[in-house]
Amino acid sequence: MVPIRGSPFQASFRNSASTKDNVLLGTAMDKHIKKELDRLTNLMIDTKKELNIKEINLKDVKCLLRVKEFVEETQANTDITTLNIDQLDESLKIFQAAKLTKDVQLKGFTAINKNWAEVKKLCKETKKEIAPLVA
Repeated sequence: MVPIRGSPFQASFRNSASTKDNVLLGTAMDKHIKKELDRLTNLMIDTKKELNIKEINLKDVKCLLRVKEFVEETQANTDITTLNIDQLDESLKIFQAAKLTKDVQLKGFTAINKNWAEVKKLCKETKKEIAPLVA
């Protein structure tokens, strides 16, 4: 066993691990899909809430800076969030091919995609709206 050149990951093994966890369609992957669906759903909800400036006093410099920083952080993390969504999509496709997906997972993933498109649009709109105040 040798490390994969350039990989930031270190493989580890436990004798007590279930053999089902070492199968692509096993319980570990199923848990990972559920965890990612929950994490990305919460990320979209929280991000939309932070980008909603309708109830924020933008004349308050601290509020304005918080929104500005959140917009910049969201835009800086766009590639990693898109990658996470793409990875989840591929995982679900593998489970779907094996007829192991649940309707709630597919609906959740569809909602994540819809919300991600809304978040990106809202981010651009918010940035444009606060630009004169930031300047």
